[in-house]
Amino acid sequence: MSDSSIVELLSRKKRDVDKIVDITFFRMLEEVSAIASIFPITNYVDREILLLKFKHNRPTIGSIVAEDQDIPATRPRSELREELFSNLKIGKKLLFLERDFELMFKMKTYLGMTGAVQTQVAAEIEKHFFGLTADLVPSVIEKLTVLAFQVATTGACIYTDPLTNARVALTYPGTLATLLPAALTGNARWSQPATATPLTNLEGHATAHYDVLGSFPQKIIMRWSNLRQVANSVEAKTAVMRRSGADSTTPDTTASYITDALATDLILERTRAKELILFDAQYSEESASGVITDKYYLDDNTYLFARDGQFERAFVPTVEKDFASGIFFVAEQTSKSPRREHAIAVGNGIPFVSDDRYIAARKVA
Repeated sequence: MSDSSIVELLSRKKRDVDKIVDITFFRMLEEVSAIASIFPITNYVDREILLLKFKHNRPTIGSIVAEDQDIPATRPRSELREELFSNLKIGKKLLFLERDFELMFKMKTYLGMTGAVQTQVAAEIEKHFFGLTADLVPSVIEKLTVLAFQVATTGACIYTDPLTNARVALTYPGTLATLLPAALTGNARWSQPATATPLTNLEGHATAHYDVLGSFPQKIIMRWSNLRQVANSVEAKTAVMRRSGADSTTPDTTASYITDALATDLILERTRAKELILFDAQYSEESASGVITDKYYLDDNTYLFARDGQFERAFVPTVEKDFASGIFFVAEQTSKSPRREHAIAVGNGIPFVSDDRYIAARKVA
């Protein structure tokens, strides 16, 4: 290959590149963001291990049987099929452009010179290309995060990729209707401060969680705008004024302002949850026409109940990595004239929930 071939560099330094990709991947396994404990990135050496973790049967007590009576078998509650893994291959391709080839040529030229400056510039250019390969790893994980949030808020992932038009259809069959209630409508929407009752809505949902599962939600995740809707509601303002000793049945809340901290306190008090997480992170998605759109991982006006380890961003073995798990990287030259080279990262992943009864969320406006 020519002096400006990036593929040649990445192939010659394949061991270093693979190490960088693996280190980046395993660092993300130890992610420390606000949602990392709820949406952990996990790595399975065998798909069967993931399938075994799924709770096929709802835990029930045993049966009383006579001496000569057969013991009845428990009935499967739901099933997670291995076939769905084939639909969840996630990849990202980076095309190297003319500017990249110019940089590569400059690096090769500097490597042939003597002098500290030239050596440093060449080293920085090499690090630049290694960094581009490492950046492909988060892009694969971020796509899996998008799918995981769909599962966390609806119990299903129905997604068509805007670039490839490939479709994922994954539905967890054991979700409970009482924990995924219908979206609020009309004057009940949180966007209607005079008539909405967000604290009552949250308390009712948390109570349903307790009635069905025997525990209150551990954590609540919502957008900051929804926290402000709670704070701006007449219901919340009235609750605060009564806390401070207002004796009127309908106190005047016109000039009342509730801080984020106080609104959070009201929510945790009513739901008995331990933590409220405000999550407004965004990702950028490219369409087939080249338009890049910024979107939120958590849908507008939707909150969810969650607990640590509930929604796994699970990676399983992929054929490209010789049936090892994780993210596979390769650099290829597809055409010598015109010069076309690219780098690819790919992995098999699934938004995995071991017990889908705990999926609980609601759209509020």
